[in-house]
Amino acid sequence: MLKWSGKPERPANSNHFPPLQIAIDRLIRQGVDVPAEQRHGGYPYCIMAAFVCYAAAGSSSAIRQIEHSNAAYTVQVLEDAREKRNGLSITTKPVRGDIVLFDFPDGAEVDHAGIVLDISDRIICTIECNTSPGRGVTTQGCWRRTRPRGVAKAFVRLKA
Repeated sequence: MLKWSGKPERPANSNHFPPLQIAIDRLIRQGVDVPAEQRHGGYPYCIMAAFVCYAAAGSSSAIRQIEHSNAAYTVQVLEDAREKRNGLSITTKPVRGDIVLFDFPDGAEVDHAGIVLDISDRIICTIECNTSPGRGVTTQGCWRRTRPRGVAKAFVRLKA
């Protein structure tokens, strides 16, 4: 996802992110059974982008999550990690490359996701899709973000 950083949605704020679509099409050509509703964009894609990147890197856990669950929904990913399905698990010691699930004030149980780049006791540096770069800019796309650790609901680790 790092190579996608700084790229916006096209058209703006549409939930269509061309780099993700190209990666999904590539996985389909390689035989990954991506569910029809997740093939063409138009849905909140923060967590799907993370799984597609892991799948492209060869993660069988990510491929199972895409094929056998609803990888486009953060709440489903949290449930799968809690139940240790599809090679996902919750970790209390997050490291670079783990998925972070966010719970923002006044939102759903799990509102958003990203991939951990760096973490401390107070902040999480991430790469996230389907977000804005912050600081009042509303252009959606893929951006590096720094967030308070307190908005992290859970950290998810994938088996290789």
